Amino acid sequence: MGYLPAPYVYGLVYDATGGRDSRWGMFSLECAGVLAVAIMVSLLLKNKRDEAKLSATTDLTQPLNELKAEDLSKFNQTNGSASNTVSTT
Repeated sequence: MGYLPAPYVYGLVYDATGGRDSRWGMFSLECAGVLAVAIMVSLLLKNKRDEAKLSATTDLTQPLNELKAEDLSKFNQTNGSASNTVSTT
């Protein structure tokens, strides 16, 4: 299914640029392939950069139950909560 447009595009460019003596049909297919690979590589690099940026700004790997009691009591004090006790189950 992925190769379906290639013969159509080749034939369209082949007929439009001079027929038998023209090499533009094959050149257009080659350019489309190079362009597709370039787009895929750029998107992969962007995705990798975004993941690195996300992991640098937020640490989501530390579960809530591993937080220290001191950290929770500081959080409660700054947010005006009356309870400073931490239950660990």
